[in-house]
Amino acid sequence: MMLLRLSPVSLTGFVLSAALSLHATSAVAGALGSEYALTSYPSTGRNMVYCNKAPNGDRLVLWSLGEDNFTLMLNRVDANRNQIGPVADMRLDADVLAVASNKVGGFVVLRKVISDSTANLYATVYNRAGNIVVPAVQVNTAPAPSQVYGDIAMAPDGSFTVAWYTWEKFPNVLYARRFSAAGESQTYQTIIASGVELRLQNLAIDAGGNQVITYASVDTGVRFDLWQSRFDYANDRYEKPSRVNVDVTRSHMGGRLSMNESGNYVVTWSAPTEDVNKHKVYAQLFYRNGARAPGPVVVSETASYDAQTGSALFANNSYAVTWAEVIGGLRYIKSRQVDGANGNFLAELVVSPGLQNVTTNALCSDPSGSYSVLWGDVRGFNTPQATGDVRVRDYAADTMPVIVPIGNNQMATNMSAQTGYWRYFKVTVPANTSGLRVALSSQSTPASGNADLYVRYAGLPTLSTFDGRTSTVGNTEALQFGAVPPGAFYVGVFAQAGYAGANLSVSYY
Repeated sequence: MMLLRLSPVSLTGFVLSAALSLHATSAVAGALGSEYALTSYPSTGRNMVYCNKAPNGDRLVLWSLGEDNFTLMLNRVDANRNQIGPVADMRLDADVLAVASNKVGGFVVLRKVISDSTANLYATVYNRAGNIVVPAVQVNTAPAPSQVYGDIAMAPDGSFTVAWYTWEKFPNVLYARRFSAAGESQTYQTIIASGVELRLQNLAIDAGGNQVITYASVDTGVRFDLWQSRFDYANDRYEKPSRVNVDVTRSHMGGRLSMNESGNYVVTWSAPTEDVNKHKVYAQLFYRNGARAPGPVVVSETASYDAQTGSALFANNSYAVTWAEVIGGLRYIKSRQVDGANGNFLAELVVSPGLQNVTTNALCSDPSGSYSVLWGDVRGFNTPQATGDVRVRDYAADTMPVIVPIGNNQMATNMSAQTGYWRYFKVTVPANTSGLRVALSSQSTPASGNADLYVRYAGLPTLSTFDGRTSTVGNTEALQFGAVPPGAFYVGVFAQAGYAGANLSVSYY
């Protein structure tokens, strides 16, 4: 059996020196402005909203144009909300089930095709420009029952995994299969689980190829439990499924899953309270080896019965959770951030206005802690004047380190920090960029202290993980990158020794 080997983006840096003369924009945290419309298409049908963020900051949203999902559209924007590709919304087949993206904004589309009461699943790979690079690859090795649903996840290197389940025949069966970036099969079609009323929830994959699948299944009588199955990349095997929820006295529904590049993951779900109209929302953080962090954390005790939870796990193991809540007959989307290290959570955020009808909601994030909450928004419900749209609200995680956006030919001036302290910046590079230059300069001679540069594409740099770094003594040094991919580059300024009077400049061309 051939194993996948993940390769990082190839970037090289060398030392130069220079300075530019504009100031960086100020740091952001919390809500990044008001809600806004994803699209201007007039229609009251928004029954499907599916969100995915690439590590480079590109956001992909799959949404339905009509009430019956006859037409699906794919909306793609970069980290600055600029349109990617020639059209704002890419029209897809109505049988599309899910999309997922790789590190540089390429993506894969999963669809099912029904013929003679059976179904086959196909995966088609696109580059960031929206061109097909791997034509449709059949996922299942034998025709499936027509009642089939699937999810797809893409690793940073472009390899991908598909999970799907069938429910036309008893028992329901959950499968998975892995493919290379070129669409070559890496495993046989594998049975993950089978059971009564089994329902696939989510699939996620980390930078090392490790995967987690979550699903719900009836365990005893009519009680639903949530389960997970982990794929251990090093040993090339799926581990025996284990229960996610600890409480076994009531049904637990949801099982939304988010994983960071380190392989840690968080699962969110809801369960009824003593008040039949309310549900509790739970979140459980797991580490890469499947060990539980303290929890589960009760994020809310007032969610509606169909809470539709969502989760977004950030690089430092903090995370955001969303859910639906009914107040005074109106439906709201709410969100809360949780500090993964200790389980403490921040105050609830009211994301959406109160509406009579919210068809669905979704949550997705990138490594910097930038996350988007989306919902199908219907106003004037059941009236001739009814309007529908996909609405969005963007946030920066308060539980993450402050990351300052910095643009082309901009400068952050007069920086200072104590020994061992990091300052983070993010620059979003457009397509067809020939090079990127990041430089430190000193306002004094000799320099005060010693700051070093660390740069990483599509992820926060650390002392051990980076695409380029400097080690010159003082505060006059630079990194130059050629033929850079589009998307977010993260710059870390690390205080090897406490420093003052340092300037950071960024330019691309």
